Amino acid sequence: MAVKLIRGCVLLFAALCLLHYFTARPLWLDEGFVYKNIIALDYGQLFGPLEPTQSFPRVYLIAIKAFAANFDNHVLALRFFSLLCMGGAFLILARLLRTDSRNDWLALLAVFAMTASYKFSYYAAELKPYSMDVLVVAIFTLYVHYQRVFEGMAPRRKDYVIVALLPLLIFFSYAGLFVFWLTGWNFLLQLGKNRKVLPLFLTNALVSLCCLVLFYWFDVRHSITLPGVEYWDGHFICYDSWVCFWDKFGDGVRRMVVYPFDGNKPQRYAASLFIPFCMFALLGYGFRRVWKDGLKFYHLESVGLFLFIELFVLGSLQLYPFTGERLTLFFSPFIIYMTVKGLGEMVKQEKLRTFLLSYFTFFYMICLLRTLYQYLKFYYL
Repeated sequence: MAVKLIRGCVLLFAALCLLHYFTARPLWLDEGFVYKNIIALDYGQLFGPLEPTQSFPRVYLIAIKAFAANFDNHVLALRFFSLLCMGGAFLILARLLRTDSRNDWLALLAVFAMTASYKFSYYAAELKPYSMDVLVVAIFTLYVHYQRVFEGMAPRRKDYVIVALLPLLIFFSYAGLFVFWLTGWNFLLQLGKNRKVLPLFLTNALVSLCCLVLFYWFDVRHSITLPGVEYWDGHFICYDSWVCFWDKFGDGVRRMVVYPFDGNKPQRYAASLFIPFCMFALLGYGFRRVWKDGLKFYHLESVGLFLFIELFVLGSLQLYPFTGERLTLFFSPFIIYMTVKGLGEMVKQEKLRTFLLSYFTFFYMICLLRTLYQYLKFYYL
């Protein structure tokens, strides 16, 4: 029954994405700035600074430009890749949630929450790179999940092709920088048990190094390091005092947990109940899984913990915002999963657990209705 309902959630999510996509609403705000660059700059110029300043992976932007040009840059063509990326990411994440949760009913709750979330279906129809971020992180997570087989198995020819292609994904998503090196880390730790993975490790490491150099030279130095891409100011970790630290840290954690749905005040307050369960599960199950796997990252729990630590460290270094915003949408599936895991497995008292899971389900039912209402409104604007 749960499996059938998960499939139903997949179909419902596809319907919501298409409902939003076919509103063909005009380009808004940053979308308009991205569009101006697509129109004004040729392919070579897109590898330099963008004007107006935008943070957008250049290879991905060039792919959109080349595709949309065939359809006179129609708004549906400009957003088509976003639709495909979010759809692919959702399918991968639904599979991972079923596999890692080992409980189809808890997996169903997590998939349903992603379906009901306004943010996931919204960015499936926006000329921005955030759906690609979700897809790229999902692909890397899927691969490290598969990577367990090399604990005792010799690599096959296709494995060399895969590990050589994976680093190329960073050209399409800045979020790929958070996870691309997990494959090399896992291979490195697997060498103690299986020396046959050494060629895979060397292949992946060499290609990753080349990709990093090219990515910095043709993209990063003209993009996220330039003045003007500063909309995350104020969302870094503060060390001026303990009060400042806990204020910024607490605000970042709160935003991460409540971000996946559309944020009116009643919803934010209602979602505050999830924060302790999510964070205890993220830290508790995350560290336990990493320790059990010998410091390797194979599962949603450990990859989620790793992403959280990276966001904290980069936020402390003032390099990336420690916050729940569109820039960290790729982290939201892990937040949802750990929230469900915290509610469903950490609470031992049956009546309390039933109440909390019912509250979670009812909460996301309200989110689903609000998401549907928002998209229907677009047809009457």
